[in-house]
Amino acid sequence: MPATQPFQEEYTLAVAASTSAASTALPAGAVTASPLAAYAGDALLVFNASSAVAHVSVNGTATATNLPIPAGGSRLLTIGPMALTASVVLDSGSGTVYLSRGTGHTY
Repeated sequence: MPATQPFQEEYTLAVAASTSAASTALPAGAVTASPLAAYAGDALLVFNASSAVAHVSVNGTATATNLPIPAGGSRLLTIGPMALTASVVLDSGSGTVYLSRGTGHTY
């Protein structure tokens, strides 16, 4: 039986999302990194705190055809260490989408 590795957050960014794509950098280390925190992990936990469907794109500009995250929903994505930016767009209105980078593959 394979071992599971629970998600461990390195940092979380809040993205003010709307019907226009909003992008943010995904730093390699923690936002409040110590000199040893140069690797932030290859997982991204996305939590959509808005009341609309959010669409997420990594290393590109989000459109309504990208990965949908339902209102109030979350998804754990494997993004790899080369993911340097994330973009979010909502189907309607405005709200906050939280992006937590870290390691692990279960949530």
